[in-house]
Amino acid sequence: YTRGRTEYQFKPGELSPGPHTATAVAWDAANNPNSAEISFEVVGLGEFRLSDLLNYPNPFKNVTRFTFYLSEPADVTIKVYTVAGRLIKTISGIQGEGTYNWDDPMLIWDGRDEQGDLLSNGVYIYKVRAEGYGGQSAEETGKLIVMR
Repeated sequence: YTRGRTEYQFKPGELSPGPHTATAVAWDAANNPNSAEISFEVVGLGEFRLSDLLNYPNPFKNVTRFTFYLSEPADVTIKVYTVAGRLIKTISGIQGEGTYNWDDPMLIWDGRDEQGDLLSNGVYIYKVRAEGYGGQSAEETGKLIVMR
């Protein structure tokens, strides 16, 4: 065989909340082993999480796209700041749960401030805040670079 697939589903409660690593090892017909490893995090039931935040491309010239994961439905706001802390752009109106990725038009930003002016080359800080419908909230920050 040159290909194969195996699946394993964990039962609820089988893994404690926190970081984990899974390693798969397979042997070929000549008994040569090969392995692959994946890291993942288990969250507790009802635990509100915002994770896997990044923007791509970074650095960017014309547009960048934000992506992140939400464990539960939430209202999301992205704020972009100068390194001095001045707010220059707010992107709001994002709702839902699961993985948000670059094909969502709400997560594509053209590098313009609130007045519609293009940002200058440089480093900027962005903060994503998610507010869950049960009153929970989470924040993550990242850096982006404009290079025109």
